[in-house]
Amino acid sequence: MLYRTLLPVLLFYQVACGTSPAHDVENAAWGVAFDVPEGWSAALDGKVYRVTHGNDNELMLVYRNAYSAKAALIETYHNWTQGDLLPVTEAFDDHGEFAIGYPLAGTYDQVAVTGYAVDVANPAGKGLSVMILVSNGEVQEQHAQLAVQVANTVRFTAPDRSASAAEEGEWVRKLEGKRLQFYLGTGSPTRQTIKLFRDRRCTYSWYSPGAEPGEQQHENEGQWEVTAGEDGAPRLVLAFTDGTQRSFRVSEADGGFQLNTRVHQWEPLDE
Repeated sequence: MLYRTLLPVLLFYQVACGTSPAHDVENAAWGVAFDVPEGWSAALDGKVYRVTHGNDNELMLVYRNAYSAKAALIETYHNWTQGDLLPVTEAFDDHGEFAIGYPLAGTYDQVAVTGYAVDVANPAGKGLSVMILVSNGEVQEQHAQLAVQVANTVRFTAPDRSASAAEEGEWVRKLEGKRLQFYLGTGSPTRQTIKLFRDRRCTYSWYSPGAEPGEQQHENEGQWEVTAGEDGAPRLVLAFTDGTQRSFRVSEADGGFQLNTRVHQWEPLDE
């Protein structure tokens, strides 16, 4: 049987990407801090922190949830019926005023795993979730002891808007004066072009050779900015003069920039 008293509470997002120090991990933008246990490290992988300690059979996945109330956690749990990882019991474990926990099983990265998850609601904002996964057996008591140790170090503070603003400003410097052209679809794919001018003007155009005459190409003009999304990740927002918007999650990957899940190469824009 999976161990039923696991109570980990870890941080999803950290302003500085990469490997975290052994202690005192802080996310000023989200107003959360915790201590990483000795011998463990946390590295941001997209939207999720992978918390590891050198044993490939044990992994913590830490991410942010949308819940500010325990009642919402409970409702979601009772309606959870799809996914690669699913709860294995109808009842959940009550972990106090703001948290619930539950054993789960399924696959992660196409590997069979068992684990335990805790969802924690944060009355002051977004909550936190963590899964501990084991690929060579079942969750044991030592995992619970480690998780409780981490949970006892979590501190909530008022979010520091200047921290996320600093990251957004860095992304503005990376993207301004850039042009991206990419293709979507098959057969006769649509060519799409984004231009981000240094004065914050932008254009978003597309050309679809398979469309009806007169509808093959279109261009929107507007303003662009970088802001924090719901998951804490920076987003490129294009606000057009016709009142519509396009929003993309941005990150760096493989020597280029990644929009949502696609990696693209950006070129200097002739202004």
